Amino acid sequence: MPQDSIAERKRTEHALAALGESEAIYRATFDEAPVGIGLTDLTGRFLRVNRRLCELLGVSADALLSSTFLELTHPDDRSDDAGARDRLLDGTLDRYVGEKRCRHADGRYVWVAISVNLQRNASGVPLYFLATVEDISARRAAEDRSRSATAHLRAVVSALPLSLWSLDRHGVVTLSEGRLLEKLGLLPGQLVGQSQFELYAADSQVMDWTRRALAGESLHNTNEVDGIVFETWYTPIGAPDGSVGGTIGVAVDVTERVRLDEELRQTQKMEAIGRLAGGIAHDFNNLLTAITGYAEVALEANRPAVDARADIEEILRASQMASALTRQLLAFSRRQVLQVAAIDVNVVVGRIDGLLRRLIGDDVELRIDLCEAPECVRADAGQIEQVIMNLALNARDAMPAGGCLTVETRVVALDDEFVAGHHGASVGQHVRLTVSDTGIGMTEASRRRVFEPFFTTKEQGKGTGLGLSTVYGIVKHSGGSVWVASELGRGTTLTVYLPVIAAAPAAARPVVAAPAAIEGTETVLVAEDQEAVRTIICKTLQRHGYVVFDAAHPRDALAISRQNDRPIDLLLTDVVMPGMSGLELARTLQAERRSLRVLFTSGYTNHTVAESGESGADAEFIQKPFSPRALLEKVRLVLDARHQERPLKS
Repeated sequence: MPQDSIAERKRTEHALAALGESEAIYRATFDEAPVGIGLTDLTGRFLRVNRRLCELLGVSADALLSSTFLELTHPDDRSDDAGARDRLLDGTLDRYVGEKRCRHADGRYVWVAISVNLQRNASGVPLYFLATVEDISARRAAEDRSRSATAHLRAVVSALPLSLWSLDRHGVVTLSEGRLLEKLGLLPGQLVGQSQFELYAADSQVMDWTRRALAGESLHNTNEVDGIVFETWYTPIGAPDGSVGGTIGVAVDVTERVRLDEELRQTQKMEAIGRLAGGIAHDFNNLLTAITGYAEVALEANRPAVDARADIEEILRASQMASALTRQLLAFSRRQVLQVAAIDVNVVVGRIDGLLRRLIGDDVELRIDLCEAPECVRADAGQIEQVIMNLALNARDAMPAGGCLTVETRVVALDDEFVAGHHGASVGQHVRLTVSDTGIGMTEASRRRVFEPFFTTKEQGKGTGLGLSTVYGIVKHSGGSVWVASELGRGTTLTVYLPVIAAAPAAARPVVAAPAAIEGTETVLVAEDQEAVRTIICKTLQRHGYVVFDAAHPRDALAISRQNDRPIDLLLTDVVMPGMSGLELARTLQAERRSLRVLFTSGYTNHTVAESGESGADAEFIQKPFSPRALLEKVRLVLDARHQERPLKS
């Protein structure tokens, strides 16, 4: 052993011996400590070691006392040992703390946390180093596993077409990974440490999502940025105290999926249009065959008047069925002009009683059972007629050999228990409209799909599949619900629930009975761009005493009004006109003629009269197609109205 080491050891032992009686206490504490402890001289060679340090390294005390820490340390971890010793000796470092690998007796290396202090005497002279050593192998192994798992997760996330990020409770980005970042011009980890509130301060939508997510709300959104469609999820992160510690966000690029979904919808739409066209062509061809056939027969020479009248009645009947099909298409496409008001369903049923009997034929018995104390619902009377007609036609088709069709109305109260078992229903008083038949019924699979557009149980070309889907749409639009019950061989029952309104609105007008007389002497200005329609309207009115001016264009109607000093009592105009809508024409003329009343008509429109602010007391409407009698009755009702029409709103 070198002379300087021998002298250093003797000086250290002399200092320890000076402890006197405390030596026994010191040694007991030293030896039984739960962490490894070693005393080294100023060169780093062990002077004393405790039992735990020997156990940690798997060697005896004698073996350790002949070695140094530097000799036991892994070569890759020795770089800072000499520098740390010098800094402790010159006083620039109070304590050395580090983690390193020390060689075990079995040849492996053990990770330890080491803390070294320099002990001095009262005069400040350095005596020895005191080192505590703790086995941290398990912790370092866990950290290695965590780092490996993190690296694996980062590799997985980086390979996926998504973006994964996390925010702390203040909105600061703590994680930002994923291949999707490339499409946004970002690198993984680039946003870490930045506040999302600053990064997206100009995007109010992202700001709102971030605040809600940090408040603990789970969110699922879809938005588009620079042509990329993202589906985004936010999930809150819990803090140890139970509060929200932040949020995790995931964004997935669904641009291609959205494109494919749209292509699929377009394909399905084209297929549906094909089925629709086939069904409509079949129905209309049947009706046109009947119309043209009876018309030609009626025109044959030497036909008795009675026979000709019967043929013409058949033509009218076929025309009414064509009109019903048209209304069905308009309702399905949402182009039907609506006049929503307080209506009595009993009155609607009574109004179409005769038509129902003609439609279902003589081999089907019609039973109508109306409630004695009816209530009003808020709906479009024409649409409710369409509901009943569609249900009746379906019922007739389900009874090819005849049967019984029952139409019933009742006022019922729907409670919480009923609503719980009937999704879409609402609690409260309802008018229940039931249409049931004794027909062939349907399978459970068909019953579940019965309200789907274009779904039909009829043979190909024998139906459009619009009937019940139209019913469903009308009922939902009116705030109600509809249910179907059916079994094969036991018939079908369709039940419609429409919510009762507390009282008829003040502006709502009750159903007015048709006038006893349909003739008149007033002046009517007819604005209609379709020549055939304009001609029949004018002839009908003139034959019943009215003075008629006709205009094929709104500008012609304005010119006629301004060139005539005589009063014009009524403007009858189509809603859709070239150059100027019928609504604009009516506003202009009513501004010039304050007492002018208006009757709108249309086959379809993209804007309902109600949406344009022309409903209620401000306007009347008659839906095309209409019969001459219906036209005359409507004109008479408008002209005989006691209230003064207010000017149309601008």
